[in-house]
Amino acid sequence: MAPQIWDPYRILNITARDSNMMHCVGHVDRYDGARCRWKIPSNNFAEVCSILDKMATIPPNEVTAKTLLQLGRLSLCEDYHQYQKNRILDEWDEKVEAATKDYKRCEELKTRCNELIADKEKLLALLKEKVKQGDGEASDDSEAETYVEDVSERLGTAT
Repeated sequence: MAPQIWDPYRILNITARDSNMMHCVGHVDRYDGARCRWKIPSNNFAEVCSILDKMATIPPNEVTAKTLLQLGRLSLCEDYHQYQKNRILDEWDEKVEAATKDYKRCEELKTRCNELIADKEKLLALLKEKVKQGDGEASDDSEAETYVEDVSERLGTAT
């Protein structure tokens, strides 16, 4: 199975990952918008879990409207809350959009960390070379100092 890269179970709040059943995701207005207590049929529940598991392995920005529509159809009780599908889909769209922003930010941070790790390795190599050379030449010292300043600036710290 592909690795999980985000958690649609938690983000969309359809059902818990470790649950063995689920209730309708519709809202009951006469109970201050509380969630419906009608149990979703087990075959729908299994399909919902399958969809959520697949969604967890792709970036949130790749989740399609068709997938969310299918989740909505499966997650709302047929007797009372299918009419709330558009409202639920709007909520999920907002949540997926927020998850997409978080995911992209996380990917940017991973890239930045990898760059900083590479910079650290280069800096260590320069410093090891300087130690091997003893006092070293002025140009080597200057290169190391410039590199330390560059890395410090990227880290947002002063040298």
